Amino acid sequence: MEFTEFIVRENDNNRRIDKILRRILPNSSLAALYKALRKGIIKVNQKKVSQDYLVTTGDSISVARFLTEQNTNSEKNSPEHCPLIPVKPVTYRHSYTQEWTQADTPLLPIEDLFKNLHVRIINKPYNIAVQGGNGRETSLDSIITQDYFREYGKQSLSFRPGPLHRLDKKTTGVLVFSQSLEGARWFSQAVQQHILKKEYVALVEGLVKETLWEESISRDNSEQRGIKRQKSYKTSTIDIQGKKARTYVKPLAYGHVGKKNVTLAHFVIETGRTHQIRLHSSYHGHPLLGDTAYGGTSLKSVADADGGLSHKHLPFTQDFYLHAWKLSFPSPNPMDIPTTIEAALPENFQDILKIYLPDFSLKDYTMRV
Repeated sequence: MEFTEFIVRENDNNRRIDKILRRILPNSSLAALYKALRKGIIKVNQKKVSQDYLVTTGDSISVARFLTEQNTNSEKNSPEHCPLIPVKPVTYRHSYTQEWTQADTPLLPIEDLFKNLHVRIINKPYNIAVQGGNGRETSLDSIITQDYFREYGKQSLSFRPGPLHRLDKKTTGVLVFSQSLEGARWFSQAVQQHILKKEYVALVEGLVKETLWEESISRDNSEQRGIKRQKSYKTSTIDIQGKKARTYVKPLAYGHVGKKNVTLAHFVIETGRTHQIRLHSSYHGHPLLGDTAYGGTSLKSVADADGGLSHKHLPFTQDFYLHAWKLSFPSPNPMDIPTTIEAALPENFQDILKIYLPDFSLKDYTMRV
């Protein structure tokens, strides 16, 4: 029987063999992969291994030729295809190489705040999804992945870069992607150990006082959850039996948008629940201005109440204004990430503040690290 050999690289180290095989043979079911391992038509270092075997850098994975042939066409046609290159063909030379073309990625500028071999930290633009769940819209995940393979090629059998935390589609600011398995594991551990500090700024309704919000949060399982409204939809709710959530809020400046009192608020979150800031703010009577999914007044309504002058003078180009301003890391750290990473406010956010909160100093929120 003819085999193709794949060599385990550093970014595959200590991963289960079945996880790696799902990347090599994406068109094969788990049951089929387990059977192939039991029958010895997939081996590691010329030996049979169990499905939970943890591979080590330098291991040789031998895959029967007919299995790779079955998977080649589906892999190449996949929009999320990651090119796999067998490092050392044995009796059969097989190539998974594929060139990324300029047409693969839309012309969307991505602002890098920091980048090394382990992480890539960007200033997320407004109104673009972190991950493209339906496959029909551009996502940052696909753009970052294509950038990675253009720059580094395929250096791993299983690793591909991905987001290490989430921001809503309409939230802007600091967003971290993995560039190595080591970076992904370290960041995940740092999140679990609560050693990262996440700071946000947002424009909310009313006059907010400095305080701590601690209501527990759960996913919204009501009939309305997932039913898309005109611009957004609610996915989380306050629930005494939900997960613990802590949000520190501090006012930075007060002003008016139309006839609405507004506060530019600074948030620090100790937990990362879905829509935590949006939900806590709404629950305490200070929804984000424009966040209609959580009870906020639409910006069009605010402008109309002001005689339409706001829209004529300065269009609101965002539905609401929530920005992940700063992410702080322990110093030193094994990933060599700076102690603080800051993302400048979007230009329209800055313009809104200059007009409606003119006494607020933007200096700290427009500088880049």
